[in-house]
Parts: sequence; C-alpha cells; structure tokens
Amino acid sequence: MWSKRYILVKSNVIMSPETAGIYRLLISNRIFYVGQCRNIKRRLLEHLGKREGNRCIVRHLAKYLCYFRFAEVDSVDKLLSLEREQIRKLNPKCNIDIKTQEEKMRLPKPYLP
Repeated sequence: MWSKRYILVKSNVIMSPETAGIYRLLISNRIFYVGQCRNIKRRLLEHLGKREGNRCIVRHLAKYLCYFRFAEVDSVDKLLSLEREQIRKLNPKCNIDIKTQEEKMRLPKPYLP
C-alpha cells in the first residue's frame, strides 16, 4: 500500500518510517525515480544531501518541486524484485535502464589479448 504523496523536503522526510520499503520520487504525478532501501527515512535524507550521486535526481530536485511516496515492505528479500518490477513497469527517467544493465551482464566478455 503506497503512502500519500509528500513534498520532498527534510521536515517531511524526517516523519517517514525507518523500515524497509520501496519509494518513488515524483514531479507532480510523474514518477522520475524508483528506489528500494532498508531504511526509508535514511535513504530519502541521502537523496536530499550534498553527496547525491545521481545527477538526474540532483537536477530534478534543483529545478522542480518534487514529491515522494513509499510502501513499506515486510520482507527485505522482496525489495530488489519489487524495485525492478516498478522500474520495468514505469520506466522512470532517472533510473538506470534495468533491461540494458541485465543484457550487459548476460553478454560474454570480449577477449582481450
């Protein structure tokens, strides 16, 4: 069950649960990133921090009023599969293309003499 939509600011993130789950970052109602984590509150705070490594997320946070939603997950084992399912279904702009990443993993490594 997804939470309601909150503005992505520290004061709202601090009220988020410290449990495992998946989350969505949005502009209006358009999802631009899907993630999974063992601690929703900590992960969302990391996105707001200066060390955010995803440049696409950084640009969106600087340019737009962004929101977040989350769904708590009772089993940590389900996190990765739920995240991948959401990414495949929604194709968010700031996520690495999972299909391309999986294809690269299946391709044999080129022989380098």
